[in-house]
Amino acid sequence: MKEKILILFFLLVSNVISGKGFEKEHLVTIEMVENDILHNRRLNVSQILYALERNKVTNPLKVNYLYGVIYYFGDYGLDKDNDKAYHHLKIPADNGDISAAYLLGTLLVDDSPLNDIENGIEYLKFASDRGSVDAILNLYEMYRIGKYKDEEHILKLLSYAAKNGSEESAIQYADTLFNISLIEQSDKKAQSVALFLIDYNFKLLKREKFYLLSGIYGLSNSPIYNEIKRDHYLNLAAREGHSFAIRLLDEIDFIKANKKH
Repeated sequence: MKEKILILFFLLVSNVISGKGFEKEHLVTIEMVENDILHNRRLNVSQILYALERNKVTNPLKVNYLYGVIYYFGDYGLDKDNDKAYHHLKIPADNGDISAAYLLGTLLVDDSPLNDIENGIEYLKFASDRGSVDAILNLYEMYRIGKYKDEEHILKLLSYAAKNGSEESAIQYADTLFNISLIEQSDKKAQSVALFLIDYNFKLLKREKFYLLSGIYGLSNSPIYNEIKRDHYLNLAAREGHSFAIRLLDEIDFIKANKKH
């Protein structure tokens, strides 16, 4: 009898160690599922679906959002399905979920059969106004291609995102302001853009910073055109590995060499 008990005990321990027995679907919480969907991808599809179905009555907004994410990306071996993603995301988005509004807005402005720019922009605006940097970046893209016209609003959003550490937003903010300075031929605005870029603490996008500065000083119609500063920032961009900067420097060297002959 004792021998049977010992064997049973060792089997139980081995199951715990190997992840069997206690790592059943019913022990997976909705919080674990959310973390796995958004970050880890370690759970299997049966654990995910079991937890979602078990919580869809008590926590419908979160469950629909997570289903939306799964179908938007086609995760856990399930096919990407825009119709299902739309159906699930719309419920939490219409109930004020910022992440769902961002993803639904992105789905609607994307080039897909569900394309609905007007409503997509409204969802992106909702998420952007509540601090979603990803939504701000996508709303900026709508502005860049002429689908969103509120320039003052987009500048306000980009400035907010830049102040909160989004280097991509900082580049877009500076680029938008510089384009305005070109249209207005305002040396004051162009100079303020240059100072903004110089003072901003870029870590990942230094090459883009230097390349944009080379354009601010190097475009022929720039209000603050300066060849010396253009070449300085072009060289810095090239040193950081910016491919266009490297190509431009090669072209400049080629032109200078031909002029000597």
